[in-house]
Amino acid sequence: MKSIKIIIFCCLTIFVSSLYAQRVGELLYFSSMPQATQYNPANHGNNGFYLSFPSKFHASFNTSGFSYHDLIHQHPQYSDSLQLDFEGFAKKLKDNNYFDIDFNTSLLGFGFSVNKVNHFSFDLSLTVESRLNFTEHLFTLLTDGTNSHEKEFSIFGDKFASATSYLAASFGYARDINEKLTIGGSFKLYFGLLNIKSERTDINVEFDGETMSTISNIEINTANAFANWSMKSALDADEDGLYFDDVTNVGGNIFKNKGMGIDLGATYKINDEMTVSASVLDLGYITWKSNTVNIHSKHPNTRVEFAGAQTQYDNMGNDLEAYFEDLRDSLQYAFDLTTSDNGSYTTMLPTKFYIGYSYNFLPGMYLQALYKGRAIAGKLENSLTVAYSLRLSNLFNVSVANTFASKFFNPQILFTFNDKFYFGASLASSFDVAKMSGFNLYFGANILLFKNKKQRKTE
Repeated sequence: MKSIKIIIFCCLTIFVSSLYAQRVGELLYFSSMPQATQYNPANHGNNGFYLSFPSKFHASFNTSGFSYHDLIHQHPQYSDSLQLDFEGFAKKLKDNNYFDIDFNTSLLGFGFSVNKVNHFSFDLSLTVESRLNFTEHLFTLLTDGTNSHEKEFSIFGDKFASATSYLAASFGYARDINEKLTIGGSFKLYFGLLNIKSERTDINVEFDGETMSTISNIEINTANAFANWSMKSALDADEDGLYFDDVTNVGGNIFKNKGMGIDLGATYKINDEMTVSASVLDLGYITWKSNTVNIHSKHPNTRVEFAGAQTQYDNMGNDLEAYFEDLRDSLQYAFDLTTSDNGSYTTMLPTKFYIGYSYNFLPGMYLQALYKGRAIAGKLENSLTVAYSLRLSNLFNVSVANTFASKFFNPQILFTFNDKFYFGASLASSFDVAKMSGFNLYFGANILLFKNKKQRKTE
């Protein structure tokens, strides 16, 4: 029987790790921690009442696989100098590349149980999710120039930049259907603070023999709860340029940027040793209405050609000066940006999917697997975390894990103490800071009161 359980675990690991994973997984949680409800609303723990403020702090930086060392490293000839290696960096890039900066903290949380089978929770959290995309051609243009093997390409693609920050009030409920099955859900109200959404960022380059030309067409929607702003020109010094109005009613604007969403989850205990779980989070939207501004090309689809300057030796100085002045004026005209009022627009939140498996193969020892999918920028990213967990009652627990992502070595560790405190970290691809492609930090604290009889019996 034990061999069958191990085979199931290995099959799940092999199947999920065969997916193209792009993002390092987050916290591999213990279901007894109150914060576990934020990854699966069916994970209620066994606490009679808990209170936390703040209860969670998570910060992360991740790339699509590149690192600082790929761009800047020791000079091959001069050991005391650093080398800026655009050519080597370009070879490490993919067709589409990104880096993310994310932050999440729970400002207030509490929960309680009724009649042992009904579990209620509330959480108020602050979230920041941001991403910057670029193609490999941003650097091959610098290294190859007109010798590029591709005669037409885009610098940034359709989704150059995206960022959103919001407050979320979550009202959760979970119910133990029987000893094996628990289902849960959360209703969420979102209140937006800041949003940047690239609708179009077409900066295309074309080659025709020795001539290179560029065409740009940019459109980016923005909204914020803090100040109204506008811009007549990004490049023309004769225009008024960027200016801000007085700071507006921040509190009122936050409530203008409203949205709704749900979390759904379930856990099922196959037997005394094996448990599976599944959840979908942030299936929702935000409609942005405060200080909405549309940034767009002032002269879209204007072509600029980079052709050689035609000049004679005697007039080289004057001709080259005139050539570069004309080129500067053409670039300024083609790439200039302006703004206009945008009314309102709606964005969908990055939806997350979790599938978990836990096998208690020896007393206090667990093998665990956690698949995470994230729908963002029209794509589905996948990652898999595999962990070994050691649980010494509820006083001290430790989990050692690895996440399979664009690079297979992404270790992480998590400690929990009496279900009241936890902290952990994960590194992407290397222990060397210069070679890391990302990191995650997380910690939190809770006040636990009135544990139910089932929890006291377990202890």
